[in-house]
Amino acid sequence: SRERLRVEIRKIIAEELQRVPKAQPRVVKKRAFLGITADDFTDEQRKPLGIQGGVKIAEARGPAEKAGLKAGDILLSIAGTPVDVETLSEVLDRYAPGAEIEVKALRGRAEVLLKVILGERKS
Repeated sequence: SRERLRVEIRKIIAEELQRVPKAQPRVVKKRAFLGITADDFTDEQRKPLGIQGGVKIAEARGPAEKAGLKAGDILLSIAGTPVDVETLSEVLDRYAPGAEIEVKALRGRAEVLLKVILGERKS
């Protein structure tokens, strides 16, 4: 009969739905924000300073400015990890907003160590 067939189909559908994994809620990771804008920094500019990598800071704002970073500084490392323009985002992604990290920068010819409390990147 049709009613019996409907009951069987509903039963099959219910069994199949039990097998389908439930969708996990999408967790959006908050991203850390340092607050610098990078400037062009060529190998010719690095050579006289005796450095391989680094990020030349064009502008410091927010957390970077509060920590004492300035335009013209060269960011050398974050929490002991050397950085350059290509690796900066990857290194920052290891930290959550609010984390306190130590950054090493070159100011003129002197290295400075500063503590930065990372902000939250607004998407």
